[in-house]
Amino acid sequence: MIDAQTLTPAELNQLGLVIAERLAKQPLLVDSVDLAPLLSVSVETVKRYTAKGQIPCVRIGRRVLYQPEAVIDALAQASSNERGDADE
Repeated sequence: MIDAQTLTPAELNQLGLVIAERLAKQPLLVDSVDLAPLLSVSVETVKRYTAKGQIPCVRIGRRVLYQPEAVIDALAQASSNERGDADE
């Protein structure tokens, strides 16, 4: 355990930067209300895509959460697959 009282201001600043960097690397999880505007769709559309398995989600108890980057990647992949199928 680190005793914050024994750290210099420079060490505290460095520790803060390390913590901030680690937190920034953590995946952000949002609910359907927060995801919908990111995708420019309604909450109902997010729920429909979830029910159909078209977008990935994380279930924690009764909560359904989404990692926006993973959802966007899944939708982009599905879109490119559809375009690829149409060309054949």
